[in-house]
Amino acid sequence: MISPAASSHSPVPHGGPYSAPAALRGRLIDFSSSITPAGPPPAAEAAMRRALGALGSYPDPASESLRAALARYAGMPSPSYVAAGNGATDLIHSFCRAFLGGDRRGRAALVPAPAFGEYEAAARLAGARVIPFRTMDMAADLGGFEAAIPRGGCAFLCNPSNPAGELLPAAAVRRLARAAASRSSLLMVDECFIELVPGADESVAPSVPRHAGLVVLRSMTKSFGLAGIRVGYALARPALASAMARAAASWSVSGPAQEVAAAALRRPSGHLEAARRIIRSESAFLRRSISAIEGFECGAGGAANFLLVRTERPSGLVRKKLMEEGVLVRDCATFRGMEEGRHIRIAVRTRADNEKLVAAMGRIWAR
Repeated sequence: MISPAASSHSPVPHGGPYSAPAALRGRLIDFSSSITPAGPPPAAEAAMRRALGALGSYPDPASESLRAALARYAGMPSPSYVAAGNGATDLIHSFCRAFLGGDRRGRAALVPAPAFGEYEAAARLAGARVIPFRTMDMAADLGGFEAAIPRGGCAFLCNPSNPAGELLPAAAVRRLARAAASRSSLLMVDECFIELVPGADESVAPSVPRHAGLVVLRSMTKSFGLAGIRVGYALARPALASAMARAAASWSVSGPAQEVAAAALRRPSGHLEAARRIIRSESAFLRRSISAIEGFECGAGGAANFLLVRTERPSGLVRKKLMEEGVLVRDCATFRGMEEGRHIRIAVRTRADNEKLVAAMGRIWAR
């Protein structure tokens, strides 16, 4: 009775406080979730309090007001270019159901490795054949990735990449979008971290109206600190956005989530710039401080609000030791292509938190 895809599926490991043992939750500083260090905008918190009065009502199933706000924010011609969902993960699954499932089962999805695990999981659940493309340097391997884009399927790309934090120029991403279109394939570009990149604007969101097969994925989780309410959105030509909306569950975005997300978008530039200033300063502090600790080496990426750190000792052991010090980091051994267990990912937080992390990393082998 259970489909083969569902019976073989295992939940994708993620970071966050619930990835820690229950006895430690609430006692750890969370560096495993790469969320803005600026926290939620005050307007969003006020909107949440107001939304409590509508808890007994169904939300707008089409998220019309939210999609209108997102279209204005992202510079889309109309809300018909926007699909809203219960976080970016929800939209990844809707994308795969819409374009890889049903009578399209068996189509291929090109997935970088390492990358966010939900790309592969959603593609497999939709019945697609997954083609892993192993790279830690997409800029150097761009030609190979372009050549591997399947016909009549899709390709996923995260920019900046996760967990390496590598940022590709927008021109390179548009090149991939054209290559995908030439093969009747779609390109989903995950830009969930791109709004937090200091000093660079390599988003291809402005290119969406000109590229029929381009889908840009964004999340209110990372940029606006709204992880608890789950709001994501996709930007695409109306036919694609509509197909994703039809493939989603009804009422996938709650009423409070719609209200809070729309409020966060009313004056976004100041909040995002404050976050970028923190990230610029604190990324440099963390890179400098961690590089001085024996046994740890920061990766070459770091364009986003997190750092990939190579460890001389097994990453699972490092994570365990740091939890004993009150700090939670992401063990990257759960990413395809990083099973050797020698990397951790660290979110950029405030100076006070970052100093505690650095001190903990310096202590764990000194005891």
